[in-house]
Amino acid sequence: MRTLIVAAAFAAVSVCAQAADLKVKEAAALPVKAPLPPAYDPYTGFYLGADIGYGWDRGNLGASFPGGPADFGDLSNAPQGVLGGIYTGFGTRVPGFLAGLGLDAYLGIEGNGDWGNISGTAATPGLPFANGVVASTNDRWLASARGRFGLIYQNVMFYGTAGWGWGSTTLNVTTVAPGAAVGVPVGTNKTTENGFAWGGGIEFPWFFGPNWKARFQYLQYDFGTNVACIITTCGLPTQMAVTQKNQVDEVTVGVSYKF
Repeated sequence: MRTLIVAAAFAAVSVCAQAADLKVKEAAALPVKAPLPPAYDPYTGFYLGADIGYGWDRGNLGASFPGGPADFGDLSNAPQGVLGGIYTGFGTRVPGFLAGLGLDAYLGIEGNGDWGNISGTAATPGLPFANGVVASTNDRWLASARGRFGLIYQNVMFYGTAGWGWGSTTLNVTTVAPGAAVGVPVGTNKTTENGFAWGGGIEFPWFFGPNWKARFQYLQYDFGTNVACIITTCGLPTQMAVTQKNQVDEVTVGVSYKF
C-alpha cells in the first residue's frame, strides 16, 4: 500500500512538472510586443522655414532748420512692397501648463531674415528754400532675433514673440525748382538701424507630413530716427536736416520643417 501511494505521488509530481514545462514553452512561443513609440511632438526641436509676405513703413518724415521745424507728415506714397526670406529656431513644449483647459505651453527662440523693396516718397513746400523738397525712403532687408512663447491646443499654437531687430534703410532728399521735372539730390543717408521687434501669430501642422508646419505671422520693427542732411553739414543757416521716424510692419505666411 505504501509503495502504491509513493508511486502515485511521483506520478502526480511528474504530470505537474510536464504541465509547467508546457506552459513555459507556450509562453516562450508567444510573440513579444514592442513598446509603443513616444507620441511625435511637432513643437520640440530645431526647425528651418521660409516665408513670404508684405511690408509697409509707417515712418513720419520731418525737417529741422534754423528757422524752425517742419513736418512733412506721413509719407504721401507710403513705403510698401513684397518681401520674403528664411527663419530658423528651437523650441520645446511644456506639457500640462493649463491641464484643465487642455493647453500646453511653448518656449523657444528664433531668428529671421527678409529681403524686399519697401519704398515710397513724401514732398513738402520748400521753406526755407525757394524750391520744393522731396524725400524718398527704401528698406531693403529686415532681420531679428526673438524669443517665442505660446499656448498649444491640439497641436495648434497661438504665440507671441519679442526681441531685437535690424534693417537697412536709405533716405534720399532732393530739391525741385518750380516747374522743373527733375530734382537735384542734396542729401542721402544709408544706414543699418536697430531697435525693438515684436509680434505674434498662429502655427499648425501642415499636410506635407508630421515634420511640417505652416504659420501666419505679424512683426513690427521700431528703428527710431534716420537723418539725411541737405548739402554737406547740418546746422548752418541755409541748411536743413530731414528726419525719418522709421517703423516697419510686415505680415508673412511661412512653412517650416522640424528636424
